[in-house]
Amino acid sequence: MKITYGEIESGRAVVRNFILAQKKMRPSFRVLDIGGQAGGGWQEDIVDLTVDIAVAAGPKNMPMDICREPEWAPLLELVAEQGKFDYIICTQTLEDIYNPITALELMPKLGLAGIITNPSILTEMSRHDNPNWTGYPHHRWVFDQKDGGIYLAPKLAFTESVFAGRGLTFDRAVTEIKYEWQGEIKYKMFMDNYLSPPWNNLVQQYQEFIQQGIANLTKAK
Repeated sequence: MKITYGEIESGRAVVRNFILAQKKMRPSFRVLDIGGQAGGGWQEDIVDLTVDIAVAAGPKNMPMDICREPEWAPLLELVAEQGKFDYIICTQTLEDIYNPITALELMPKLGLAGIITNPSILTEMSRHDNPNWTGYPHHRWVFDQKDGGIYLAPKLAFTESVFAGRGLTFDRAVTEIKYEWQGEIKYKMFMDNYLSPPWNNLVQQYQEFIQQGIANLTKAK
């Protein structure tokens, strides 16, 4: 898995150019977009199918709640009939939903390769959007990297008191983290399934998670 940081608009341009080049070389190159309804239309002309809870059914749209595994059945059936998609894009989506794990588990069953993007830790921990809160209030998850794969943690309630205003300056050049995968998606969750540690240990480990994320990003710049 290749993990990099960058700016959203320029990152989208790179994805567009890559897909357009692939389709020019091989017109049968098929692209699946997972959760792309809110993408602003930048990807509509380069994808063959979009799955999202907010789309209307049509030749290029499949409405489904990507948090619920049973709703993936029609898409898995389509892949069983027609083969895997050549490329999957899942951009600025997984941080919004209550269950990103299902998508992470099923994407390699649907495609050969793809890209996942999420807001960087610096974006989620700085008050760039509104002076009253860190990051975006509707986001449920914070993403970074660990052991060469995706590392995600819930955006916990004490984030405001622990991190807000602690010298984190928003940097537009590194607004997102990008994961380019092929064949498999490696991921780990913060504290795994251990949900009730002593509160002081939880805060310490969460602080370490955020600080390591900032260090990863700074090192990559």
